[in-house]
Amino acid sequence: MVKSFFNSFFCELLKKLEQNLNIFTLSAFLVAVIISVFSIKPRSSVFYSLVEESQIRFMEGTIVSNPTITAKKNFYKCTFKVDSASVNENLSFSTSGTVTLLFPVEMVESHYPKKLYSTNKNPNDIIVETGSRVAVEVSCIDSESRLFSVKNAHGLGWKNKISFFRANCRLNFKRLLAMWGEAGGFVLALLAASKEYLDEKIQISFCLAGLSHIMALSGMHVGIFSGFTKKISKPLLGERFSNLLSVIAVILFVWFAGFSPSLTRALIGCLIAYISTICCIKIKSLTSLSLAFLIQILIFPSDFSSVSFMLSYMALLGIVVFSDFFNRFLCRFTGTFLANQLSPSVSAILMTSPISAKIWGFVTPIGVLSSMVISPLVTCFLIMSLIFIILSLIFPFLTIPLGKIVQILYYAIKYIGIFFAKFPPISIGGIK
Repeated sequence: MVKSFFNSFFCELLKKLEQNLNIFTLSAFLVAVIISVFSIKPRSSVFYSLVEESQIRFMEGTIVSNPTITAKKNFYKCTFKVDSASVNENLSFSTSGTVTLLFPVEMVESHYPKKLYSTNKNPNDIIVETGSRVAVEVSCIDSESRLFSVKNAHGLGWKNKISFFRANCRLNFKRLLAMWGEAGGFVLALLAASKEYLDEKIQISFCLAGLSHIMALSGMHVGIFSGFTKKISKPLLGERFSNLLSVIAVILFVWFAGFSPSLTRALIGCLIAYISTICCIKIKSLTSLSLAFLIQILIFPSDFSSVSFMLSYMALLGIVVFSDFFNRFLCRFTGTFLANQLSPSVSAILMTSPISAKIWGFVTPIGVLSSMVISPLVTCFLIMSLIFIILSLIFPFLTIPLGKIVQILYYAIKYIGIFFAKFPPISIGGIK
């Protein structure tokens, strides 16, 4: 009886929130988006210490983000939560906040397969992954943005066993996919946000073809994971448990890939949808998006100034608000099937163009067509890759032949992307 009371109370509370938050969340969402578009600036960390950043020479703390290779591929960048710092080896002081560290590639890639430095075992045996505790010798590059380069480092253990398990899973995942060549590098970039094995040609062509959102971990990847899990589990477990299993799969994927702003948005949206389903409440898409926006900036306020955060929400806002309008309009000229494929792309590009113009100085209208062609291929590529990864883990002798099959689809995606990249983007002078 008590359980029934709490269930009915919880459902009634959600219904009231759904009825009363519409105008408020939508207004707050639109105002925040407008502000963010016209005040784009790099994400900055908060860091407090007793001395100037330029004087700090040694730090101890925890890596709290995935290592990301820089454009020139000579460093890996990651966020570092500093516990203590010092100006020399004898005097240390406590600190608060985070900084950005640049690790030399040879230090990070000492554990990576098929890399130049893999044969040179790192004497300090550090794994640069989220949760790794390290002591570093640094030099300050930019005190305003709290950017430091690492000269030397040694490991201090791990934040917990879960972090150590995750880091080893990511390393073994890289070792498996390294056997698939360029196709494995593409899978790694799509599933683990690791681009050190990604062909530079496909990165450039995807940017020029308006396909950057595919390379960024986003709601599309979460949707594929969720849908794939639900599809294979529903015949065995039924509707209710397959929904739960798909949410668990999404949580595990985001945990493995890392809490990027766009992935966090997708995870929050997935949880809102699941809670509304089990409570038998139908929440409108715009309300769900607005609620996810407010929850995310409350929990992760630093995400607000992230470019991927803005692009993710603006693209979805465009699809929710304008997709039906463009669908009805395009049906008159293209037919229902093409209209269904084109309308989401047109809506997303319409809303994200102001951000793209301000950041990169150009917009890519060809992205409407390229997304319609490439997105289904990438979806097939990811689903095929997931199935083949599972088969490779069960039957290791299949790893190489399955990799050959994946490479065929990869090269189709690559060269179609290069084709669309030949269509010139529209430059926006004076905005970049």
